[in-house]
Amino acid sequence: DYLTVAEANDKVIDLRLRTRRCRGGGVCGETVADAIYDLTGKNFFAASCQCSKERNELCRCTLLKEGALNLDIGSLQIPKNGSGISGDFAADFLLPDASYGLMICDGMGSGEEARDSAKRTAELVQNMLQCGFQKDFAAEMVNYLTIMDRKNEVFATMDLCVIDRHKKEACFVKMGAATSYIYSSRHGREGVRRISGNSLPLGGIHDQTAEIFREPVAPGDMILMISDGILDTGVNRDEMEYWLTRTFAESAGEEARIVAERLLNGALAFSKGSARDDMTVTAVVIKE
Repeated sequence: DYLTVAEANDKVIDLRLRTRRCRGGGVCGETVADAIYDLTGKNFFAASCQCSKERNELCRCTLLKEGALNLDIGSLQIPKNGSGISGDFAADFLLPDASYGLMICDGMGSGEEARDSAKRTAELVQNMLQCGFQKDFAAEMVNYLTIMDRKNEVFATMDLCVIDRHKKEACFVKMGAATSYIYSSRHGREGVRRISGNSLPLGGIHDQTAEIFREPVAPGDMILMISDGILDTGVNRDEMEYWLTRTFAESAGEEARIVAERLLNGALAFSKGSARDDMTVTAVVIKE
């Protein structure tokens, strides 16, 4: 058996391990959580486990202190018709304080060059956040670095959502990004709130401030992040957004991957099966 700890504090333990007792299904994480309780009396639970099916490979488990929110995440994308590579880049990642980051970056245009631009932007922001920089500073610094890279002159939107699973809050940081949505029964009859900004993409202008929006979240809530290709179907944009928010609200209680599939397939159907732009959907279901 083997165990190494990548991150550990009073809120989160991120580890890699190999144990003969694990045959998948998160048994390894539950075993470690039980051992931590026996040794310290502190309750942790296995928030996520990526279990290896090969005997010589490591499982990856994230344990959270009891009381933290759990997240079910589903993310899907398809490239623009005629392009084999999507210019969108989606990422999700754990932060040292047990918050969880989700990001969609949309490179200008489509294909490999747009993808490289989006991926570079996402990785820079992620690395700065994991080093402990504030969210707005990270976005504004990446904007500055993008402008300084004159030889490439690439632009990308950035849509970042960081979910604090202990404070039960979602923080959105937007630079040129599409609207995001939060579903909650607390939001009235329709249940969906829009999170939208007016800033330009990264690399546009020097003096650009990241737009930040904070929303409380609770078990049963859902978060939806999209690239603009989801609404660019040839159908009136207001009608598309009405369909999107209605379908999103009607998906309450479903698994995140089901929600993402339903919305992506629906948008593709409105496009008559031919995507006019790269399409990306990330759905999050907040759980106990």
